[in-house]
Amino acid sequence: MVKTETVTKFDFIKQINEKWKKEQQYYDDAKVEGKNTMTGKKTTVTWPRDKPIDQVMYETWLQKVTDPDTGKFYEQRNPKTGIP
Repeated sequence: MVKTETVTKFDFIKQINEKWKKEQQYYDDAKVEGKNTMTGKKTTVTWPRDKPIDQVMYETWLQKVTDPDTGKFYEQRNPKTGIP
């Protein structure tokens, strides 16, 4: 039963990541045409997107719990000794 709950949690994370990727893709596909104020030439840029708060919180948490060198989660520490 524990394994099923773990798989479900990881499936949820994958679904959320896919949702954010699709949302970003819509903004990347939306082209805005305008005039460059410096050069006066016509330019096309993508529409800007603010990340949802839950995405920002997830990315911040992920940076805190993963090793930047390996990309893996930090090991659980022993509460008595503090050593992994």
